[in-house]
Amino acid sequence: MKLISNYKHNDSLRGKFNRLALEIFGFDLEDWYQKGFWDSRYVCHSFLEEDQIVSNVSTTAFKVFLNGMVFNAIQIGTVMTKKEFRGKGLGVELTNTVIDQYRSKSDFFYLFAHNKVWDYYKKQGFVPISRFNYSLSIQPEKRSCEPLRKLDLTDPEDFEIMIRLAKRRNPVSKTFGILDDTNVFLFYCLNAYGDHLFYSDSMDCLLIFSASKDKVVHLYDVLCASELGLRDIIPLICFENSDAESVLFHYSPDYPDIIEEPEAILSNDKLFFKGNGTVLPSECL
Repeated sequence: MKLISNYKHNDSLRGKFNRLALEIFGFDLEDWYQKGFWDSRYVCHSFLEEDQIVSNVSTTAFKVFLNGMVFNAIQIGTVMTKKEFRGKGLGVELTNTVIDQYRSKSDFFYLFAHNKVWDYYKKQGFVPISRFNYSLSIQPEKRSCEPLRKLDLTDPEDFEIMIRLAKRRNPVSKTFGILDDTNVFLFYCLNAYGDHLFYSDSMDCLLIFSASKDKVVHLYDVLCASELGLRDIIPLICFENSDAESVLFHYSPDYPDIIEEPEAILSNDKLFFKGNGTVLPSECL
C-alpha cells in the first residue's frame, strides 16, 4: 500500500480518486477540475492499493475570519475509505499524517462530521463546537420592487457573474467566515446550490437561498463586493417569497440589526476543531 498526495494533474490517479468519491459520496470532482477550479489549496492524501485508491483525507488551506481576526486554517474533508478496507486504521493514519504536515503552517484544523463518526474524531483529539440557530421574522411590508434573476450556470455570462462576485466578495460573516474561498464555493455551486442562485442587478449581489413549505427561507450565502445589511437583503428575499414568515441563516450572521437571540441546536452534523483552544471558543458559533 502506497501513500500518495497532490496528484490532481495525474489523469489516472484523479480518476481513481473520483471513482471512490462517487462510490462513497455520490459525486466526483472531475467537472470542478476540468473548469479549472481545483487549485493548489485542495490536496488529496490517499492510500493506493494495487490499481485503486482505497482511503483518502483531503485538506484545504483557508484564511478564516474568526471574531474579527484572521487565522490560517486547514479544513479536513472528503474523508473516505473503501468498505472492504475499513477497520484497518487507514483514515486515522492519513489524518495524523496531514496534521503533522500542516501543524506548523496553520493555527487550527477543522471539519464537519456526521454523528456516526463523532466518536472517531473525538478519539483523535478533535473537539465539537456548539452550533446555534439564527433566524429572523420577516415583516410582510418589507418587500422589494426588484425581482431577482435566477442564474443559469450553463450560461457563460451568468457563470462569469458568479465567478466575479465570488472573487470580490466580502466574507459573509466576520464571526466565522472564509476569505478567498472562490474555488471551493464554485464546487458547491456546481454540486449543491445550482438551483438556488439569485442575482440582483441593481445591487450587483448574489443570494443563495431556498424556501421550505413551512414559510421559512433558508439563506446559505450572500456574495457582494460591498457590505450589505439586513435592510438590503430581506426585501430581495421577500420579493421571491411573498408568503415567507422567517429567514433561517445557515451561517453565523453578524448584522448589527439582528435582535433575536440565537438558539443552540441539536444536529446530526457538528463542527469539530483541533488546535489552540483559545483561538475558537465554543460560543463563537
